[in-house]
Amino acid sequence: MIVAYTIAMELNNEICYQALLSHDSRFDGVLYVGVATTGIYCRPICPAKTPRNENCAFYPSAAAAERAGYRPCLRCRPELAPGNARIDAMGRLAAAAAGSLEDGALTDMSVAELAGGLGVSDRHLRRAIEREFGVSPVQLAQTQRLLIAKRLLTDTRMPVTEIAFASGFASLRRFNALFKQRYRLNPTDLRRAVRTETSDLPPQTLVCEIAYRPPLDWEALLTFLSDRATSGVEAIEGQQYLRTVIIGRSPAIRGWIVVGPSRRKDTLTVELSASLAPALVPVLARVKRLFDVTANPLQIARHLGDIAAGHPGLRVPGAFDGFETAVRAILGQQISVRAATTLSGRFARAFGELIETPFAALTRAAPSVERIARAEPAEIAALGIIPARAGTILALARAVAEGGLMLGPAADIERTINALKSLPGIGEWTAQYIAMRALGWPDAFPHTDLGIYKALGEKNPRRVLEIAERWRPWRAYATMHLWKSLEICKEVKMKNTNEIVYYTYAETPIDGLLSGLRLLLTSDGVSLTGVYMSGQANAPVVGPAWIRSDDSEPFAEARRQLAAYFRGDIRAFNLPLNLRGTEFQKRVWAELAAIPYGETSGYGELARRLGNPNAARAVGFANSRNPIGIIIPCHRVIGASGSLTGYAGGLSRKEALLKLEAGFLAGREGA
Repeated sequence: MIVAYTIAMELNNEICYQALLSHDSRFDGVLYVGVATTGIYCRPICPAKTPRNENCAFYPSAAAAERAGYRPCLRCRPELAPGNARIDAMGRLAAAAAGSLEDGALTDMSVAELAGGLGVSDRHLRRAIEREFGVSPVQLAQTQRLLIAKRLLTDTRMPVTEIAFASGFASLRRFNALFKQRYRLNPTDLRRAVRTETSDLPPQTLVCEIAYRPPLDWEALLTFLSDRATSGVEAIEGQQYLRTVIIGRSPAIRGWIVVGPSRRKDTLTVELSASLAPALVPVLARVKRLFDVTANPLQIARHLGDIAAGHPGLRVPGAFDGFETAVRAILGQQISVRAATTLSGRFARAFGELIETPFAALTRAAPSVERIARAEPAEIAALGIIPARAGTILALARAVAEGGLMLGPAADIERTINALKSLPGIGEWTAQYIAMRALGWPDAFPHTDLGIYKALGEKNPRRVLEIAERWRPWRAYATMHLWKSLEICKEVKMKNTNEIVYYTYAETPIDGLLSGLRLLLTSDGVSLTGVYMSGQANAPVVGPAWIRSDDSEPFAEARRQLAAYFRGDIRAFNLPLNLRGTEFQKRVWAELAAIPYGETSGYGELARRLGNPNAARAVGFANSRNPIGIIIPCHRVIGASGSLTGYAGGLSRKEALLKLEAGFLAGREGA
């Protein structure tokens, strides 16, 4: 588990209190809070009411808190927190074992073999799990298997026999007996009771949903991943993320996943190939880490202040595979993101295993640790990767393959960062970037990054660290906001120019989901250049040089036409527009404007209208970059299956706009 990377320096009460407010498990074992009014010390995840800041004192260890005269909390039990003290070892062992059991460890090994892999005796492991969870390892594994089976029965059309074996049971009889004992239902009875949408699913497809804490800036996540997508391994199509998967060994489980916004509120839909059923839990765990769904974005944004004000739903993209992300970080050293992405594609073609999928864009798996560890430096250098960097990749692969380096959320932060920096060619930037994404460390901060220098207007790394001190313990999120600010400056062409931007606001005059919606309108003084919803993913930040001009044109006419649209009085806009984008984007936006009021179109259909049926992905990207929402109706674009897909202003608003138009259309036709 995570230990204190930051404890070497003096604990700052304000920083620690922000960590306490978040109740984020990533800080468990990193710090302890002593409460003056009770004389008790707790873990940051304690379920008790959060004390006032002035009553809190923070300590780097349980021992330090006890030395200060505090006694341990009986609710959160500090002795179970992950840490270095001997009393903490039992909790750490149980957590590690539970993670292995969730990954299906007892499917192909015994409890004794699992214990051996963790470096303890069979008896000691059983005692640790029973103390932590109140059940035996086998009972814990059985619960996990039953939950997997229940999900497969509910969400797929797989035969019950296949589900029994896919969820880790050795026999159908044992599966049926345990299922009936625990749930008082036969598996077929459960399927009959919940059968709703599963009949529409392809027979070789699983569909699951993952909840997240809103808001979620899905557009920003997709943009980040799209810019770094490894050709053949990952792809972005419309508002969906696709990738190949190989998980486990002897035998490895192969398949693919598609992740996108769900129709249900605050969830992502994960579509998986049925071949991944035996690895469903670890695959979903990786998806959760990749999209940072467990973060509390509003709490983080409140702490970060102004830099997060425009994009409170921004997340830190994690890693589907820690080694893969670490290699990508090394390839990106001292070159542009685009150049690194090109090298990553070559690397995958050279060392990645071929894999069959129904998607033309997905052809290979990410290169495995074992394959790279066996490679020769010349093989890697032949791809256009400089020899020193090729040596760094080999050193990393061999360290991971030999078990000396773990690149996942359970890794010891301080030890892992030091181990990374001990490898040739890995410095502070690379180590912090890996900690930020592969290790999921929320306070990682690659302070020597050129983008951070540019965003802050600083070149002195010490000064950058001083500025970032106020963002702790969320500096990884601050990093994402700083990078985002550079994108915004580029998009609105404000960086290093003398351009004048005029702006005003408009509000929707209707009830429901669009009630009180505030729109930011921008212009060049003659034509409208932007219409953005409050909280929209690609909305610019009003700059100090911008001029507010409420009653000038084209704003007065734009507000009049928008009000008429929301009343249902007009179906099209007639305003002067100055569209900023590539020629292809402008062609896409022209097609969007041609979609009739109250109707919808798909990405593929728009691509065909443009004369390039294979450009659906590019159409989706251009759609997401539309700067003049509502007036250029990107809300009328839906997925091939009829799903809403993404929308920079939020799916609920997209749905509301479509319902608004459909309602007015039906009313007029009825009249």
